[in-house]
Formats: sequence, structure tokens, C-alpha cells
Amino acid sequence: MLAGVNRLRSAGDFRMCSRYGVKAGSGTLLVYYYRRLSHAEDPPRIGIIASKKVGNAVIRNHVKRRLRHIIREHISELHDGDLVVIRALPQAASASFAQLSGAVHSCLSRAQKKVEDRI
Repeated sequence: MLAGVNRLRSAGDFRMCSRYGVKAGSGTLLVYYYRRLSHAEDPPRIGIIASKKVGNAVIRNHVKRRLRHIIREHISELHDGDLVVIRALPQAASASFAQLSGAVHSCLSRAQKKVEDRI
């Protein structure tokens, strides 16, 4: 489970991150990464999206639990004020934990590199 301070809750933040953030994807998920330099004192926040295309409620919740567990290991790599949205694609329902973990790691590192190149 993610700590409350690290959870992305507001629809506006989800929208801002997915609209203006950098996108990196794989076959199982998309990662949107947005760095807010003006909010550098805030902790990094992460949100997870799993639409009905992923599967029924049981499968969607299973995928989201797996992604929350995986992203907890990467919170220390994020800068303060960063927003991250992970969108699970339908292939995430049949992916193993190792495949999801590798996808999160590679997408997150590619998105961070793109953000660093912009700054």
C-alpha cells in the first residue's frame, strides 16, 4: 500500500500529469511523468488507472495492487514534487509480476530521462 502522502487523488492532478507530462510506454502499461518545480517541497505522488478494458473489478484491483507494490520500491528514485500516473493496458491482466515490474522500471527510467533532457 502506498502512504497517503504519496497517493495522487485529485482529478486535476491526474489530468495535468497525463496531459502535460512525459509519456513512456510498454505493451502492458503507460507511465506519465510530470515534474513540478514550483512544488519541490511536496513529496512525490503516484496514481494508478485501470479501465474496464483491463478486465472485471477483481482483475483490475489485482493489477492495481501489484502496481502499487511495485511502485513502492521506486518512490525513493523520484524527486520531490513529481507526479506519476501509471495506466494499465489490457495486457497487464495476463502479465506476470516480473513482467509488470520490469515494465514499470523501464518506463519510469525512460520517462525520467526524458524529463531530465527537457530541463
